[in-house]
Amino acid sequence: VSNIAFDQTGHGFQGILGAARIVSAPCGNALRFGPNNNVHEFTVPPFYPPLNIVGAMTGMAMIRPLGLQSTDDNPGCQEGTIFSKGGNYWFQISKNNKQLVFQNVGGGAAAVADIQSCIGHWMHVAFVREADGRTVRFYKNGAPIGSPTTLPTLGNANNDPLMVGNHGFANDPGACEFNGDIDEIRIFDRA
Repeated sequence: VSNIAFDQTGHGFQGILGAARIVSAPCGNALRFGPNNNVHEFTVPPFYPPLNIVGAMTGMAMIRPLGLQSTDDNPGCQEGTIFSKGGNYWFQISKNNKQLVFQNVGGGAAAVADIQSCIGHWMHVAFVREADGRTVRFYKNGAPIGSPTTLPTLGNANNDPLMVGNHGFANDPGACEFNGDIDEIRIFDRA
């Protein structure tokens, strides 16, 4: 089926392509996300309990920004979403591609780390949330960046699908759109 992306880990987390396109990448194929198209880009439905992580967690991806993020003029979200789950564990890059952002709960306090990025260049980005479910560290190309941040709130378990490339609120399916390519997403339930 042409609109299905298969999970290569064998865990069965297949995803459905919306507006995302498959493009060539250094390690095979990646997903390209375009700004301002107001559709769900890529979802991993239905609810998979192993992705409902509220404690220790590691999330990572290869990303290649292709311009400013979230150019859909949504004033409530200026970042480009790498992935999120119903607003929980929301991993993003800032509008100008100069910061990594992580929130346990959408709209809540955020952990932020400055990064140097170049439009059109690949980089590996990651966050690690400690067992307390609140302390977050960031990494770029395997090296730690910034200082650990302790968030005031824990994430919530929910039945929402994992979304890649945008958050996709029910009333704004194009919210917080990523502008660029995303590849090699990994999510672990450990720090």
